[in-house]
Amino acid sequence: MAVAPPNERGRALGTQMSALFTGILFARIVGGLIATHVGWRYSYVLSTAMLLAIMPVLWA
Repeated sequence: MAVAPPNERGRALGTQMSALFTGILFARIVGGLIATHVGWRYSYVLSTAMLLAIMPVLWA
């Protein structure tokens, strides 16, 4: 099953890769800010809190 038509697959892949790299860069910036201001261990606490918050959605 193809999500994008054959003549649009390059654009669709480019959009997905741009979103992926933008997310990675944003996560590195936010992680650096967290580590600078409250310590690097707090990033694990924040990650745990976000996973617990999204767990009901993933469970459903």
